[in-house]
Amino acid sequence: MEKKIEFTMILNQFDEEVINSFPQKLVSVKKSFFGSKIVVQNESTHLETESFNFVKEKGQKDFLQSSVLVDYENPLIKECYKNLKLEEMNNLEAIKTALQFVKTTIQFDMDLAKEIGSGKSSGRCASKTFELKKGTCGECVNLFATLMRLKSIPCKFISGLCLSLTNNRHSLHAWAEVYDESLGWIPVCPQSGCFGVPRFFVKTHQGIDFDDTGANFSKLLFKLKGFKEIE
Repeated sequence: MEKKIEFTMILNQFDEEVINSFPQKLVSVKKSFFGSKIVVQNESTHLETESFNFVKEKGQKDFLQSSVLVDYENPLIKECYKNLKLEEMNNLEAIKTALQFVKTTIQFDMDLAKEIGSGKSSGRCASKTFELKKGTCGECVNLFATLMRLKSIPCKFISGLCLSLTNNRHSLHAWAEVYDESLGWIPVCPQSGCFGVPRFFVKTHQGIDFDDTGANFSKLLFKLKGFKEIE
């Protein structure tokens, strides 16, 4: 199993409760004029996911809602759900099937990524994403979330950062957490089809969709100060 990793960063946008939730631990936060100096420890969950003791917090029903972006009442989404036969599967089978479906169906849309990064767009709804077969990581989460919520599986939209372990770079990213009665909230990445997420994903916000997270990528200030592996 990979070691935990500790990141030190300057960040001006984050939800302290979210950034201090499994598989992360907020070690310290020191506010300043330009943002906050944050030290956060993180661990990978994609290697031995089913062996983890995930969080079994309350509030699952909040993440069964439909929204403008997670429009699971749309006929296109319902037909997709039916064709995948998710209703016939147990929850873990349905999660893994939906992850692979999204990964192999949605192609990356660079133009939309630029619009989201500049604050001109909140992204594309799930039904339009399915129709066009393209989007960003956020659209992959929207489509995945519609399928999960139709299956009555609570699904969070997670917004955060994908950090480089080789240089001082980062990219904005979105993934999901799904709820299983026996395991708790499981991190997953619909864009890559991963059950579990790597240790260099740092979550900063969560919600029923991107708009609900409160993140504003166009005003994000971030600098990675350093990282180290820990036992």
